[in-house]
Amino acid sequence: MRPKPNPFVALLEELDSKREITVARCKEIYGKQFAPATWKRIKKRLEAEGCKLRWDAKSKKFTVVGSWARAKSPPMDPRKRELLAMLRVDVSRLGSPFVEGIGPQLDRWDEQLAELDPEATEQMPVRQPQPRMDKNYYECLKVAERAVRDRTILRFKYRRSRDNAESRRAIAPYALYDYNGRIYVWGPEEGAPHPKFFALDGMTEAQSSERDTFLPAPGMNLDDALKHSFGIYVAGHAATLLGHGRKILLVVVRFAPHRAGDVRARRWPTEVRRQSLDDGSVEISFVVDDPRELVAWVLSFGGDAKIMTPPEAAQMARTFAESIRRAHQWAENVPIDDRLLHFEWGVDESRP
Repeated sequence: MRPKPNPFVALLEELDSKREITVARCKEIYGKQFAPATWKRIKKRLEAEGCKLRWDAKSKKFTVVGSWARAKSPPMDPRKRELLAMLRVDVSRLGSPFVEGIGPQLDRWDEQLAELDPEATEQMPVRQPQPRMDKNYYECLKVAERAVRDRTILRFKYRRSRDNAESRRAIAPYALYDYNGRIYVWGPEEGAPHPKFFALDGMTEAQSSERDTFLPAPGMNLDDALKHSFGIYVAGHAATLLGHGRKILLVVVRFAPHRAGDVRARRWPTEVRRQSLDDGSVEISFVVDDPRELVAWVLSFGGDAKIMTPPEAAQMARTFAESIRRAHQWAENVPIDDRLLHFEWGVDESRP
């Protein structure tokens, strides 16, 4: 025969997960044991456990005060606020009902970490590109994330990368997007026909009011917008929204045999086909409407990747490479110090 569940333990578990409760729900948990004076005794027992409740007249619920948790948590590391910020961006992509369920808890953790490091100076070790986060960055991220979640107009002062010009902006924020360690807010400006990306690090004085809401335009979806983008360029999508045609390019890239394993191990943006060749190399086909970012990525392989088609993408790679060569012309006749570390792809003894 199974023992009856302890109602007080069940109550603690519910408060730990939901952070709120009604007297009616407490009656459901305790059943027939819930007498008129029981609630007062329960609240005293909860306070003895460190769980204080506050009455919320608007929702007619009791909410947990502070950061109480049933299990004692290890000390929080303020450096991890960086990782939490990236997690907030990822959670925003999940949409409903995940955002509503997880978002408030992320808000609470962010507030606790902000108290430990009010000036946002603590940083995690950098092992991959990370945003340069400071106090202003976190404040703008918090406002932007909530504006996306609540569908409220986001107003901010923005410094444009192209010419460093600063101006006031107001957008309907549809989504947050992390690209290579830089977080963007995606949405149309008031009166504009199509969405644009606004870098979070270019924002200051971000504000959003729950009274200033918007309804997303039909068909505005970040996944669709980036369907033919290797990174952040979405010029073709903008042309489609404006009723113009879009030119789609099929770019085929061949990777040398000693780089093929690393390339095959991952999924790449706009990838539509992958083929292994008899000599050990691999060819991947991409469909893009702007090849610049893809070409720049190909050049990062240092000659171990070759654009097979189309000619205009290959010509772009050649132009970029010649520009790089001219920029480093000063080192053409510099002798190489034999004491320097020489690295060759495919000879990485740190990997099995």
